[in-house]
Amino acid sequence: MIDHRISWLICVLTVAVALVWSLGSAVWAADPDWIRSLRLSLLKDKYVLLSPEVYEALEDLNGIMDKDVVLWVASMYDPDSGGFYYARSAIGRPGFAADIESTSQALGFMRSHGMFNDMPAHIRQKLITFFQSRQDPVTGYFFDPQFGSNVSNAKRSRNLYQAVGALQSLGAEPLHPLPYSPQRQISRISLADLFAWLGYQRLGDLAPYRQISMAHPVPGGGVNIPTLPEYLRSAEALGQWLESLDWVNHPWSAGHNVSSARSEITQVGLLDVVYEFIEGIQNPETGLWGPGRTLEEVSAALKLSGYFS
Repeated sequence: MIDHRISWLICVLTVAVALVWSLGSAVWAADPDWIRSLRLSLLKDKYVLLSPEVYEALEDLNGIMDKDVVLWVASMYDPDSGGFYYARSAIGRPGFAADIESTSQALGFMRSHGMFNDMPAHIRQKLITFFQSRQDPVTGYFFDPQFGSNVSNAKRSRNLYQAVGALQSLGAEPLHPLPYSPQRQISRISLADLFAWLGYQRLGDLAPYRQISMAHPVPGGGVNIPTLPEYLRSAEALGQWLESLDWVNHPWSAGHNVSSARSEITQVGLLDVVYEFIEGIQNPETGLWGPGRTLEEVSAALKLSGYFS
C-alpha cells in the first residue's frame, strides 16, 4: 500500500513539474498538441487528467457534434414568435408552436458553443419578447399558449426557472412579479403569532386575526401567496407533498417533481424541508432513491443531485 502511494505521488509530482516547466517555455504556446497529449480537460475552471478511455469517448462525441447539429438547431427557429420548436415535424402543424423549454435549451446550446455573445441585436430582442409575452400577470408563472395554464406541477415549475434564467442571460427581466415575489405576499396571521415571531411572549387566543401585509415568511416557514401551489406555502404542506410522491415504484417521477420545484422551494425558504426528507429516504445500501439499482433509481439520483451541487 505504501509503495503504491509513493508511486502515485511521484507520478503526480512529475506531471506537476512538467506543467510548471511548460508554463515558462515556448513549448506551451508553440506546440498545443503537446498539451493535448496530456489528456487534460477543463471542467468548471479546473483541469483534470482524463483516462485514455474517457478521452477517446470525448473525442468520438466531438466528432458527432459537427456543423449539421448547429444547422439543425438553427432550423428550429421561428422568426414570427422569436422562439424555437422542439422538432422539425412540429413546424407548420396546427396545435404546435415554439415553446419555452425548447427555446431555453436552444439558448443553452448557443452559450455552450460560443455563439451567444455574437447574437444579432434583433434576434436577442425577439427572444426577450418571446419569454416576456408568456408570463401570466396574475400568477407570475410562464405558460405556452398552445398548452395553456393547465399543465403539470413539474412543467409549470420548469418553465418558470427556464424563462427567468433565459431572460437574465439576455439582460432582461420579467414584466410582472414572479410567483414567489414578496410583492404577492399577504400573510393572514394572528397578532399572537406575530408577537411570538418577533420574539415576544405568546398572547394565547386573546388577539383576533387581521390581515397584515408582509414581505417576509410566515411563522414556521413558508409564505402565504394565493397564486402559489398549496404545497409551496408552508413546511408542513411541502412535507406532505413530498410524502405523497411514489418513491418506491416511480422514484424518477418523484425526483423529477422535486427537482423541477427547486427554484421555488429555494425562494420560499423551505430547502431544509427537502434536505431532511430526501436524506431520510435515501437508500443506505445503494446511495440512490428507490429500492433497486435500475435506471429509475439512477435517474432519480440525477434529478436530486441538483440540490447538492
